[in-house]
Amino acid sequence: EMLKNSKEFYIKQKNKNWQMDTSLLELFGKTVGFIGTGTISKEAAKRLKGFDVNILGMNTDGRDVEYFDKCYSNDEIDEMLKISDIVVVAIPYTEKTHHLINKDRFDAMKDESYFINVARGSIVDEDDLIHALEIKKIRKAAIDVVEEEPLDEKSKLWDLDNIIITPHNSWISENKAIRTFDTIYENLKRFKNDEELKNKVNINRGY
Repeated sequence: EMLKNSKEFYIKQKNKNWQMDTSLLELFGKTVGFIGTGTISKEAAKRLKGFDVNILGMNTDGRDVEYFDKCYSNDEIDEMLKISDIVVVAIPYTEKTHHLINKDRFDAMKDESYFINVARGSIVDEDDLIHALEIKKIRKAAIDVVEEEPLDEKSKLWDLDNIIITPHNSWISENKAIRTFDTIYENLKRFKNDEELKNKVNINRGY
């Protein structure tokens, strides 16, 4: 939606404004950098393969992960950001990832890059994100999470024209209950067949 300026087209439709936009971009040839290479990132990377996208990932030790053309370690995050046209945050929130994305990280990104956060709001310093959007260091952003939810009506984020905000809604679909059940079922089967894991659990329980 960001590369195709969908938000602007919705506004044009509301205003009954028939005006062509020749600034549209495409995914082909772009470099997408995922901060985190877990299930969400892997599924997204698998789908992006069909667009001939260069897919980068960042994880703890820079280990190779399926569907990623190259992976970087945590210490190499700026190296990955410098060459990414689109940056996607998809890591868990911990003490170590609190405000991981801050002014220094935004400064390391390419000028007019695109930024997406589908993880947790507190991974991103919100004031620094607002500043990066205001000066157009980040051309556009799409966020499904914020530091304090619901987003305060007085937040500057609401008034920026280069951001798409959704209310922590990206995980919802008609199949979410089925997928949740399938995941729990598969995990239970794996646990049943994993004697080493069961022994560890029993030890922790004092059995």
